[in-house]
Amino acid sequence: MTAPAAASGQAPPAKALPLQPGDRVLLKIWADSSLADSVIVADNGSIMLPRLGALSIAGIPAPALGDSVRKAYATLLNPVSVEVVPLRRVSVVGDVHTPNIFYLETRSTVGDAIARAGGVTDIGRENPIILMRD
Repeated sequence: MTAPAAASGQAPPAKALPLQPGDRVLLKIWADSSLADSVIVADNGSIMLPRLGALSIAGIPAPALGDSVRKAYATLLNPVSVEVVPLRRVSVVGDVHTPNIFYLETRSTVGDAIARAGGVTDIGRENPIILMRD
């Protein structure tokens, strides 16, 4: 029998965590491309859906966002064909070619983030990499 993550002291995988303020959600609504957008998670944990307004996603795990958005759009579209891609806000700093803030899919790795930043510079080292999480 396996102990739950909280009881065992292990954190749940990052892709299962709720999005935080400053993260983004990429919406692709196939029935109406004018509704496709990249929306930011507000400080109060809500996102602004085109034509519908605010939807609270506070506490909703990233993999469950699609269901919440589909239910919201069900009042407007029938059938609802929505793709929801949670994007985490990631800051890449240090000896990389293009330090910046990037929005990466929840399944992205540290290597993906470094690649988005143009890779390690000639004076940089790939080991050790320091990973910090809020």
